[in-house]
Amino acid sequence: MVATGHGPMLSQNLESFVEYYKSWSEKATAKIGPSVAVFWVSRFGESERLAQLFAHGLTSCSVNVEMHDLNAVDALEITECVGRNEIIAFTAPPAESQAATNIGSILANLKVKKHQFMVLDSCEDSQEPVALLR
Repeated sequence: MVATGHGPMLSQNLESFVEYYKSWSEKATAKIGPSVAVFWVSRFGESERLAQLFAHGLTSCSVNVEMHDLNAVDALEITECVGRNEIIAFTAPPAESQAATNIGSILANLKVKKHQFMVLDSCEDSQEPVALLR
């Protein structure tokens, strides 16, 4: 039995209904195109401005963009966000910060065959150089 939450309960021909839904949802999501998650660090260098400019460039090319402040996002939000997006970009955070800890959560959720990621250098004296984030 399948309870859809928005229609009748299905109790017969379940395999055909599930296959129909799977076919429909694959076609619907194929039209969406690429999606990028951009994580930035509030109150740190030019991080926010850099993330906004990067996101603007992506959206002008019809790419879906989701943005999160690394100082405000929690681990569950990171997990869900990484699951929804194929490309993950983040601005380099200062060392010894909540934002730096959240980078670990992002990296832990990346899948080798699904995700690509990039680091944007946000230019602050107290940050770790991008070369050290390897």
